[in-house]
This record gives sequence, C-alpha cells and structure tokens, in this order.
Amino acid sequence: MLQKLMFIIAVFWLNPAICQTTFSITIPQDVATKQWVETYVKQKMDSLKSATAPVVSLPPCAEGPTILDITNITKDYLTFKFHGKGVEELYWVINGIAASTAGTVEPKSNLVKISFQQLPKGEYALSISGTKCSGTSTQSFKVK
Repeated sequence: MLQKLMFIIAVFWLNPAICQTTFSITIPQDVATKQWVETYVKQKMDSLKSATAPVVSLPPCAEGPTILDITNITKDYLTFKFHGKGVEELYWVINGIAASTAGTVEPKSNLVKISFQQLPKGEYALSISGTKCSGTSTQSFKVK
C-alpha cells in the first residue's frame, strides 16, 4: 500500500501535466466586458460637441478703472478709491492664499465701500474691472 502511494505521489510530482486542468467560462450576455465599456465610452465622448465659450468683447472704458488707494481695511469690509470714466458698475475680486471673494457694485462716487464674508489675517489682492467696459486694476493689501 505504501509503495502504491509513493508511486502515485512520484507520478504527480514528476509529471505535473497530469494534474493540470483546462476549462472555459462563458460570459453571460448581460455582463459588460472591459473592451465593450471602453468602446461605448469612446463612442459617446466622440459624439459630444465641444462647447465654445462665446467671446464677449466689451468696449474699453473711457478711463480706468484704476485703484488709487485702499483704506479702512477690516476682516469684513474695506474702502477703495478709484479713478474711472464711463465705469457704471464694477466687478471686484479679492484673492489670497487663505480665501477669496467677489461681487459687483455700482459706484456713486470715487470712494467705494465693499462688504464681504470675514477674511482671515493675511495678504490679499483687490482687482476691479468694469462690467460694461473693459479695464482692470489690481492692488495688494493686508488684513491684520
């Protein structure tokens, strides 16, 4: 008995081909293959039309807008003095490492106060531009 067992182990050990099995799997029709998904997504992407942003061409502002000074700086508002002719509305942006905010204002004079959500201490840049005419100005400031 022991000799027979040793013979069987030796045959399988020395000839692993006897132990190998080949089988095939049929993938059901309702399972998507990687190739099918890639082809499907590529076809859908190719069928989309690329959107092109319309080119908005604003006339230049008669003068400015140009930031002359930034005063009364707090964490939630500031006042800036600017020069500009034909600038009926301003778009303003405050950018910094810690935060950024933006808005629009219709200036009643060359001194404009803007309010915003509280900014953390740090260095920022105020940019203003006309909404109905082209022209931009930027100046840095600190919130202490």
